[in-house]
Amino acid sequence: MPPPPAKAAVTTVAPKPQKVQNAPKEAKPQPAPKAETPDFDSSQLSSQIASLEAELANEQQLYAKRPRIHRISAASTARDKGAWYKDEWRKKIERIGNLNYPDEARRQQIYGSLRLMVSINRDGSLYEVLVLESSGQPLLDQAAQRIVRLAAPFAPLTGDLADVDRLEIVRTWRFARGDRLSSN
Repeated sequence: MPPPPAKAAVTTVAPKPQKVQNAPKEAKPQPAPKAETPDFDSSQLSSQIASLEAELANEQQLYAKRPRIHRISAASTARDKGAWYKDEWRKKIERIGNLNYPDEARRQQIYGSLRLMVSINRDGSLYEVLVLESSGQPLLDQAAQRIVRLAAPFAPLTGDLADVDRLEIVRTWRFARGDRLSSN
């Protein structure tokens, strides 16, 4: 038998899709946002600066004029600024206080202690007397204030206190048995 005729094979080739390489997208340069430049009125700006400078100068003057206050308490030592003044002042108050011990407290045997703050001006005059801690007895509180007022005026602030405008002395005063006024 004759061999079968050879079949012709027909092949077709489909075009292959070509791969496209993705190129990185070039970012379009965006224009930078324009910052609005403020419009300055130079005369207005100059007046504001001058106003602020005047205000600063005024504040500096007020600061320089404030009183220089030095406070001495019972805890101050003999080497502290004004210790000599505090000791002399205490002796004077005790002397005046014992001479003017309140009669009513003596009669009623009222005793107690209180804390006073005494402010003295540079010239030795009394600026203020404040009761910081009451004795609980208005009679003693008022007597202590009265004694300080009787003892005024005090010595002017000199020596190491010459640069102080006001001296504040905080002390605890005791009205004790035996009708004695003392401080520590």
